[in-house]
This record gives sequence, C-alpha cells and structure tokens, in this order.
Amino acid sequence: MAAREQPYRIGGEPPRDELTRVMKRVLELSPDEMRATTCRELIGTLDPHS
Repeated sequence: MAAREQPYRIGGEPPRDELTRVMKRVLELSPDEMRATTCRELIGTLDPHS
C-alpha cells in the first residue's frame, strides 16, 4: 500500500457509524445476500479505507 501511495492504517477498523449502517442492513437479508453484502461492503469497501 505504501508503494502505491494508498492511505492505510495497520490494525485499523471501519468507521463505527458506517459499520453500524451496514450491519443493520445485512440483518434484513437472506443468507446468500448477507454473505455477498458483507464481503462487498465490509471487506471491499469499508475496511480498506481504514
């Protein structure tokens, strides 16, 4: 990440308010949609920005 000049923080966590928003939405989904949304939103979107 440093070589690509991407912002990063070792051991960082997604912002609490965004994590809460995603988790509320995820709880209303089917198991398949839950897995896809969790991967996309938490791993692919929120976590890399931390």
